[in-house]
Amino acid sequence: SDDAGTTWTAYPMPSGFAPTSPISCGGPRSCSAGGTYGGGSVLVTTQNGGHSFSISPVPQGVGSFVTIDCTAINVCSGLAASRLYIAGHSDATFLSTADGGTMFTDTPIIPGDSMESLSCSSNFDCTAVGTSDAIGVDDWTAGVVARTTDGGRTWTPGSLPAGFGISQYSELSCADARHCSVTGNISIHVPNPPQCSSLPAFAGPTTTTTQPTMPSQAVQAIAKAESRKASAADQQSATSGGGFSCNPSGLTTSGDIASTVDGGRTWTPDPLPSDIAQPNFTSISCPTASECWAAGSAAA
Repeated sequence: SDDAGTTWTAYPMPSGFAPTSPISCGGPRSCSAGGTYGGGSVLVTTQNGGHSFSISPVPQGVGSFVTIDCTAINVCSGLAASRLYIAGHSDATFLSTADGGTMFTDTPIIPGDSMESLSCSSNFDCTAVGTSDAIGVDDWTAGVVARTTDGGRTWTPGSLPAGFGISQYSELSCADARHCSVTGNISIHVPNPPQCSSLPAFAGPTTTTTQPTMPSQAVQAIAKAESRKASAADQQSATSGGGFSCNPSGLTTSGDIASTVDGGRTWTPDPLPSDIAQPNFTSISCPTASECWAAGSAAA
């Protein structure tokens, strides 16, 4: 679409191409996506708005693009991995091209970390978020972050708020080299409604947060407010005959957003609107340093 979505034109992609990453556009008519084709990993690129595509094989052994961010025409960077989320680990590395896929540069990020999402403001400045291999995805309230200012040659770890977690569903968006926001999870306590007492005791494991990280004071304040809203929504649903949840531990997770103004060295958890209970964010986009759009669902 070139009219803000009023009309759309569908163009076929190369037959046999299976995407492994979302599409990203470095210009009005220049877009790329990672995937597989003919049994190998490739980067598919269009320079004419989808009328035709070129297919570029990526280096053997790095796997396929799982996320990609194109900051200019023919300039794209992303995370590539050959195995994902096995026992809570991935082998994602930083894969970039400055010529539309003719040549690629593959560099590791932080040893011992499994990066899940990446956003770049230029071909030099990128930020990545993920999980620690030592913890894995068992703790949805812990995360790691790293930033590069030299196109991936070196990476500097940052510090997410304690108790703010990253998962494979988290998404990062950077408006510029210093301003980024990321969706994640915090642990909240939701007391079981009285209706749970009439049901057989839940004997299985909790569904989330098996190793809760001690949250920072800022995360605790947000979690306290979210716990009240989620409890009220659960009770209202149970009273009105709707669905409700019964959890032996009372622990579950709520979505949250954290933001940085220093390129990812430090982050601040963002308070959530008072009329949204237990949000689950699926995407975020920050067009400017002061404006972000997040999408997802909520309990009520």
